[in-house]
Amino acid sequence: MEFEDIFGYFLIIDSAGHNVVPKDQGFFPADHSSQLVPSDDSYTFMMIARGNEIFYLNNAEPITLSEGDFFFFNSKSSPMRCNTHNETMENYYINFKCKNPQIFKKFQFQLNTIYHIRFTTSIAAKLESIILENFYFKGPFSGVSAVSYFINLLVSLHRAVYEKDQKQTKLSSDAVTKIAISMYTDSELNLSLDDYATMCGLSKYHFCREFKKQYGFSPIAFRNHIRVDNARTYLEATNFSVSKIATMVGFSNLSLFVNMFRSIYHMTPSEYRKSFQDGSNTSKKEFKNNKNQFDS
Repeated sequence: MEFEDIFGYFLIIDSAGHNVVPKDQGFFPADHSSQLVPSDDSYTFMMIARGNEIFYLNNAEPITLSEGDFFFFNSKSSPMRCNTHNETMENYYINFKCKNPQIFKKFQFQLNTIYHIRFTTSIAAKLESIILENFYFKGPFSGVSAVSYFINLLVSLHRAVYEKDQKQTKLSSDAVTKIAISMYTDSELNLSLDDYATMCGLSKYHFCREFKKQYGFSPIAFRNHIRVDNARTYLEATNFSVSKIATMVGFSNLSLFVNMFRSIYHMTPSEYRKSFQDGSNTSKKEFKNNKNQFDS
């Protein structure tokens, strides 16, 4: 954002504070101590600093927010909130007026949307600076100073949310690639999706989604293709029984192995071996076509 753009948004900090909410607190509005008349251009920023708290956004189902969660809302639609947990909760709030709502798009934030960052002493210091400027340093430039701290806070929040996502995506991609490589070298190991996800440091859902995005197959389907390819090599190069080959490549269920082999080569393992031994090229061509489709 260009420096001169900031003044085009005409920001005014009305009030800001750091609240401690007792445990088992009843329902109460989300905004605090604001002198602003609810209007289209008056907003509140809310961040949880400690504990958990329940919010009702847009009259929807209750959402539990925890440390590091934050969101923005318009004062005309102030959500209700309550603390029914058996612990004390702390939050920060900033009530402000903004003539141009495009500021949210500038920082890629949306109203009534929950964002999460790691709540650090640096973020706490920025919030405390806004409070100090707004309440205690009542000089001729205190309002401008409070706004500058607020803009600085928004920049920090944007970086924490979106640059973290970019770094996490790169880390996830690298971790998934390592798993795919390990499937080639250790495809006979019967590791579960939970095992692979733990190795990546990801949730099972995130791991499966990232894997399919990179390779076009689910992790298990990818591994099964590798196993069948290895089985094809054994069928061509050895006289091992089909059941022994199935076990060697990682299939504990013979029927599953046969069905998987047939789905790729359109023939059973025994039929493939006979075709290969008879000198037919049909099976090789069929495998090449399927492998190209798998690798694409």
